[in-house]
Amino acid sequence: TSRAKKPSHADAQRAVLADVLGPEARAARDAAEGGDDSAQRSWDHLMQQAKPAHLQVPPRQRAHVEFLANPKLYGQDRVRVPRVPVGDLQPRPSVDPAVVRAFVFRLDADQDDLITERDLEALCYRKQLNISQAEIAEMTDEILQRRQACERDRRSLDYAE
Repeated sequence: TSRAKKPSHADAQRAVLADVLGPEARAARDAAEGGDDSAQRSWDHLMQQAKPAHLQVPPRQRAHVEFLANPKLYGQDRVRVPRVPVGDLQPRPSVDPAVVRAFVFRLDADQDDLITERDLEALCYRKQLNISQAEIAEMTDEILQRRQACERDRRSLDYAE
């Protein structure tokens, strides 16, 4: 004695549709195995055909009436607006020079408005930043490569760099 699975409501609607409309409904049913939406749409179409002429919804209003009756099924798919800003809304990378000057002034140990590698190492030690001396030297070398050749021997950095 095995228990057979009861047909779903959509399956029952498909069976009635196939019995009423014949072979073309069977072909439509086979083509529409995508889910319950196709069965519901076919059922709505069958109900419109089965109504007397004076009760049928006019074709020019049918799409609107079907949407009001079942908005999730007959509503148009909404296109998700991407969250990527374009044009003037796109943020531009910028740093406030006043903030950089204040950082240099606060960090500079000998008050010459220049930051040395030792100043950065002291900051990393005080604030427990996980930046090694080699990484600080590498960042400083990268900045020095952008300088003119006559300025590359000075390893201290000003706020503009």
